[in-house]
Amino acid sequence: MKLVKVKTHQEPGIYKPTTLDAEKANADILIQYVDSEAYTIKVQGSVVLGKQGIKQDYGNGLYDITSRKLDKLQQKYNVMADF
Repeated sequence: MKLVKVKTHQEPGIYKPTTLDAEKANADILIQYVDSEAYTIKVQGSVVLGKQGIKQDYGNGLYDITSRKLDKLQQKYNVMADF
């Protein structure tokens, strides 16, 4: 493997937000974790979930939901993965 020096780079220790960071900040729902049984999501802003399809409410906007519930939410809200 050959390393190539570039003229421009990001300074060490200084983080500059990317366009992906901005998109995630504007998303209504962020998918935090996925397993075979449920999706763990973080709700940002004014999202109405209802009661059906929610397996667990952890508080602070974190929920475990079914895949069917996620499909319905994706039709109505801006949903992005946060991993």
